[in-house]
Amino acid sequence: IMELTEAISHRIKDLCVERNLTADMVIQKTNASPTAVAMVISGSDELVMLDVMESICDVFGISMMEFFDCELFSQF
Repeated sequence: IMELTEAISHRIKDLCVERNLTADMVIQKTNASPTAVAMVISGSDELVMLDVMESICDVFGISMMEFFDCELFSQF
């Protein structure tokens, strides 16, 4: 069973592929701490802060509702 942090990481990586972005590009374009964003992307941060998620969603041009509206999150 996938954990929520893994699902978030997977979703970010999928969005990167869809939008031709690298993880480093996402990290550079956010308004959040680069370390915090990198930890979310890698799935190593068990406490994902909403402001970091909002900043990541801004890079992709989507709302948090759109981010989580995905089959990956159906089990949570």
